[in-house]
Order: sequence, then structure tokens, then C-alpha cells
Amino acid sequence: MWRWDDWNELRVRCVGALPVITSWVNGLKVAEVHAATLQSPNYDPEAVLGVLGERGHIALEVHDNDAMFGEARWGKGAQCRWRNIRIKELPQTAPATNNRP
Repeated sequence: MWRWDDWNELRVRCVGALPVITSWVNGLKVAEVHAATLQSPNYDPEAVLGVLGERGHIALEVHDNDAMFGEARWGKGAQCRWRNIRIKELPQTAPATNNRP
């Protein structure tokens, strides 16, 4: 699924104030998280909503090396770059899930 030494296509669909977040990598659905019902220690969806608000936050993140992976994850000279970033506002009536990449 992951293309090494080539561009990868990542898609994220985020629907709702406490959203359903669905992500795809190269057309393959890899995750769907329901922020309103997520069960995790110390996670309070209403507190998160209070800090972030209902709309308008977009972030691109790259995690650094994890000791478990060592140099296999990010080798010397490795780079992370983005291109062709598109943002599309969904209609208010958009369904919460969409399996189509």
C-alpha cells in the first residue's frame, strides 16, 4: 500500500463538530474514528471541542523517529514533503461516513 521512494496519496474526511474522521492511503481506507464516542484515558470530547471550536483547524504533522523503528523509519537525509493540497468544504448534509476514496 505505501509507495517507498514515490509520492503517496492521503485523503482525510472530517465530518461534524465532534467529527467522524476517515482516512485513506493510496485509495485504501485505513482508519475511521468517531471523536464523539472515542474511548481513551483522559479523553474528554467536549473539552476538545471547547478548545478547538467547531471548525477551521487544519494541521499537517510528521512524527519523528520512534526508538522502536530506529533508522528504518527515517533514514539519514529523509524528507517529508506535501504537494497538491486541496481543501473542500462539505455540505452541511454530508453523510458521516464515505467509503469511496
